[in-house]
Amino acid sequence: KEGNTGGHPINERMIAGTICNQELSASVLGYGSQVNQSFLIGGPAPADWKSAAQYCLELFHKLVDYIKPGEPIMKAVDFYKTEVEKRGPGQWGVIFHSGGNNDGPRWGPGRPEAVKAVFQEGMVFTIKPRVPIKGVEAPAVQFGDGVVVTANGARRLGKRKMEIVSVG
Repeated sequence: KEGNTGGHPINERMIAGTICNQELSASVLGYGSQVNQSFLIGGPAPADWKSAAQYCLELFHKLVDYIKPGEPIMKAVDFYKTEVEKRGPGQWGVIFHSGGNNDGPRWGPGRPEAVKAVFQEGMVFTIKPRVPIKGVEAPAVQFGDGVVVTANGARRLGKRKMEIVSVG
C-alpha cells in the first residue's frame, strides 16, 4: 500500500511477500536529506524482485558516476529514463531534490525548474531512482541517498551499506 502516514504508525499487518519502501527524512540547520530503502517482508517474493532491486542499486551508482559540474540536470534525467526503460515498460521515476521536508528545489521529469538547472560544485541533494517490478502493479523498488557534487563529479554522502534486504 502506498501513502504517507505523516510519521504515525499504520494499523496494517505486513503480509509475507510484501515489498515495503521506507523513506526517512531529516532537516538540520536548514539542510534536508533523505534515505530510501526497499525491502521484502518474508516470501515468496515477486519473481522480478531481486532483479529489479539490483538494477535500481546499479542505477543509483550509475547516476552518481554520471553527474559532473556544469551538466544539465535534465540530461541526467534523460540518461536515467533511457537506462530504466531498458528493463521494459512501467511506472518509473527519478528525483533529485535538496529538501528533506519537501521544502527545497526538486528536479525531475515534469518539473519546470529542472529545464535550465545545471549541476554545480557544492550542490548537495538526494537521488532516488525508482524501478518497476515486472508483473507487479505497485510498489516499485527505490533506493536513495544524499550526494554532493565535487569538482571531479559526485560522491555519495551516506555510509550505510546499500543492499537488497529481506526480513523474515
